[in-house]
Amino acid sequence: MGLISQIFSVIKLTSFGNCTYEIALLLRNSILISGMMTNVETWYNIKESDIDEFEKIDKLYLLKLFEAPRSTPSVALFLELDC
Repeated sequence: MGLISQIFSVIKLTSFGNCTYEIALLLRNSILISGMMTNVETWYNIKESDIDEFEKIDKLYLLKLFEAPRSTPSVALFLELDC
């Protein structure tokens, strides 16, 4: 959640004009995803619940970015954004 706050503070403090959503998706890939995957090569015994937790965090980021309701299907978000 700290990474999400960090990304949104960058977005709010800097004017990106028409490219705001593109920049937000780049920041998602460069900060959020890479931050969550730190030292992934040393993980073991990963459970389905662990993967679900990562997906929840990613979905929360996208919902906050687009100010969408929590009832928005995650499939719609990920397919629409190609992520």
